[in-house]
Amino acid sequence: MTRRKQPVRRKRPRKKKQQGIQEKHLYFIILILALFILLLLGVIYHLNRKYQRQEAYLQAIWPGKAQAHSAPGEPAAQQARRPKEQTLPAAREQTPDRNTTAAPPRPPAGGPRMCVVIDDCGGNLQLLKELLALDVAVTPSVLPHLPYSRDSVDYARTRGCDPLLHLPMQPKHFSLDHPGYLNPGKGAILVGMTASQIYGIIERDLASVGPVTGVNNHMGSLVSEDRDTMARVLQAIKSNNLFFLDSRTTPKTVIPEIARDIGLPYLERDMFLDNSNSQAAILDNLYKLARLAQKQGYAIGIGHLKPGTVKALSAFSRSPWRSKVRMVSLSTLIRQVYQRDAGR
Repeated sequence: MTRRKQPVRRKRPRKKKQQGIQEKHLYFIILILALFILLLLGVIYHLNRKYQRQEAYLQAIWPGKAQAHSAPGEPAAQQARRPKEQTLPAAREQTPDRNTTAAPPRPPAGGPRMCVVIDDCGGNLQLLKELLALDVAVTPSVLPHLPYSRDSVDYARTRGCDPLLHLPMQPKHFSLDHPGYLNPGKGAILVGMTASQIYGIIERDLASVGPVTGVNNHMGSLVSEDRDTMARVLQAIKSNNLFFLDSRTTPKTVIPEIARDIGLPYLERDMFLDNSNSQAAILDNLYKLARLAQKQGYAIGIGHLKPGTVKALSAFSRSPWRSKVRMVSLSTLIRQVYQRDAGR
């Protein structure tokens, strides 16, 4: 009698092995979640730190920012405690020389005029004295909230100069987290500020330097392209009966158009004189500025308060070009230009 073959029974997987695999999957998922949480916490920490730095910077350039500031037509802004002095970095923005399609104000009669504005004054009073001892007309532009801001303006006025406020404005590539990036320093205008905020900052900057006749921008490539912010800045300057010199740190500046719309006297920078520290290169740029003045009736160059620029101006004052153009202050030039425009 044949025996029936018993069917082969498959072994069932052990429950312990299944549980082990499930536990490994669970541990892996928990590890991934933990890493994600750590990454999220790192991002939150970084953003919070950046926010705190931005707040600290705003507090430095605009003390009492939580308080309301008076706008034009409101009661006078309350006087705030003067911030500690701070020397700004030497870095500055550069842009090609002026070549705009907008028609500038007409040149004054009476021969070519040449105007040299010296930026970044307020940190070195002795070098400013050496500059103003030269036999050339220059216009110092003084940064606010520096150790010698007020002294620089006072001394310039005793020498017959009409100094400017060198108004710090937010540039492109501005960052508090990267030291190599541009930082305009205390008393700066930032994109998106309200009219009352801007009015308050400019009032404090003006109080820091003392009596000036006009304003030009320090850095400011980002603000100069922002129509809303720049309109508020120029309205605040007009309310203080000042004129404006566009330093042209960006070719996309909206300053000329807004200034014309609101009736604010303004002029534009033609050349930067000392992008190179070489005295010979700066002197050559002064000659180019003089030739440009002969060509278009007047020309405005911007230099900076440093020894090479002072020496180049000294050499220019002794050159034959000194008698070919008339060197004037910016306030004199803008008065002559706009008086001629008014007579059209």
